[in-house]
Parts: sequence; structure tokens; C-alpha cells
Amino acid sequence: MVEDFLVEGIKFIGGLAGLGTAGFTIYDRLVKGRPIVNISAKKRLPGVATEFRLTIRNPTDRDIIIRDIHLNRPEVIVGSDETVTSLLMASDGVRYRAIVPANSERWFRLYDRSDDPADLPVSIEIFWRPVTASRFERQPVSLRISTGLLRDLREEAERRLEAAEEIRKSEF
Repeated sequence: MVEDFLVEGIKFIGGLAGLGTAGFTIYDRLVKGRPIVNISAKKRLPGVATEFRLTIRNPTDRDIIIRDIHLNRPEVIVGSDETVTSLLMASDGVRYRAIVPANSERWFRLYDRSDDPADLPVSIEIFWRPVTASRFERQPVSLRISTGLLRDLREEAERRLEAAEEIRKSEF
């Protein structure tokens, strides 16, 4: 009787340990090593357009390849940097690849060409994989924003620049 209780207790503990190991493995493979995506706005000078950045941060200790960035709206495009060539290539639909080194980040220029005052949804999907992994794609990282959010970010960046200019003028 005591031996049966002991054996069943050991099996129960072993089952819990197995479930814990399976849960950790799934978390480690699907969630932990994913890139972190962020959108920010910055206005550098008065009279210059607000710059939107799509920042991809790689929190892992391995380099990752950004294979493609898909957007569902043609009015919003992503360029690899700030150059006019990047803008033209992005507007022509040219795809590019980029490497994000381990424990670092890389940003991409986000251009909002929409004139529509409506709040339109924008879906961004980033296709990626570790450099050292097999050829299989990982689950894309998705980010859902709207053109209204981009307008709000632009207005906030302009307010911050104006406040900084006021502080600078008051110091002199």
C-alpha cells in the first residue's frame, strides 16, 4: 500500500516535471528569441519632415536576418535607411535583407505618404530567422498600428521640438 502511494507520487512528480520542461521549451523556441519591434517619431529641425523609425531589436546572442517587411497599405513604405535611393527602392517595391547583430538593434525608415484624414489600419509583418538556423522561417513578428497613430506621433514630435526650442531661447 505504501509502495503504491510512493510509486504514484514519483510518477506524478515526473509528469509535472515533463510538462514544465515542455512548456519551457515551447516558450524558449517560440517567444523568447523573437525580435522586439517598436515605432518612434523624431523631428530634428523646424520645417523638416518628421522622421518615423521602425526599430527592430535583437535580444538574443545570435545574429538574425530580416528577410522581408510586409505592409498592407501602399501609402506607408519602409526604407532601409534615410537616403533617397532607399525611398525610391521602397516605393518601387524592391525587397531587401538586413542583418541585426546579436544584442543590438537596427532601425528602418518608415514613410507615411497618406493624405487621407481617416484613421486607416496599418499591419506590419517582419519575416526573420536566426543566421545559424535552418532555412525554415520563424513565425513573423506582427505590429498593428494606424495612420492616426502616425499622425499623433508626428504631432508629439513637433510639440517636443517646439518645447526644446522654447527652453533653448529662454536660456539666452
